[in-house]
Amino acid sequence: MVSHLSGPDVDVAVLIYGLNVLVASLMLTFLMRYLARERTLVVDEIADETLAAMARQRMMSNGVWLVAIATALVAPLVAVGLYVVATVLLALPMLRLGRGRAHASSSR
Repeated sequence: MVSHLSGPDVDVAVLIYGLNVLVASLMLTFLMRYLARERTLVVDEIADETLAAMARQRMMSNGVWLVAIATALVAPLVAVGLYVVATVLLALPMLRLGRGRAHASSSR
């Protein structure tokens, strides 16, 4: 992967990638916040606290994306590392939610 991150325009490519993913992530964050407000659209199994915690986690991840995008023009490799960190932060709530559902269904 590092061999692909060398070249004249790598900083611009890393910046554009970060912007694309940030826009998609923000759209999902706004959708999640809307669902948190409109409880009739959500399955009853998801607790209000869980949805609120997931929205907070997404906002934190979006903040990491913003820092990574700002870093992309100066240090593209560091920005890619921050993209990985932000992706892990996005995945954590989904994994916890999936584990909670699996645990709840096995205890029935």
